Amino acid sequence: MNGTLAPAPPAVDARAFDVLVRLHHRRLLAYAHALTQREDVSEDLVQEAFLVAHRELGRFDPSRDFAAWVRGIVR
Repeated sequence: MNGTLAPAPPAVDARAFDVLVRLHHRRLLAYAHALTQREDVSEDLVQEAFLVAHRELGRFDPSRDFAAWVRGIVR
């Protein structure tokens, strides 16, 4: 290594995040429900997962699968 840092992945902007949430919300809710078997808990879990995802968005690599990343947060 030559001491230089790898370039950061391009950021996901707020509008793009909103689109991602809308695209993945139902499937993520179904995934959370499969894990918890409780509608109320799965709804809270998904909401919290999206809050964490938004807060940690700078760590997400947009070249990767967003759905898999958020499922990992739910898990």
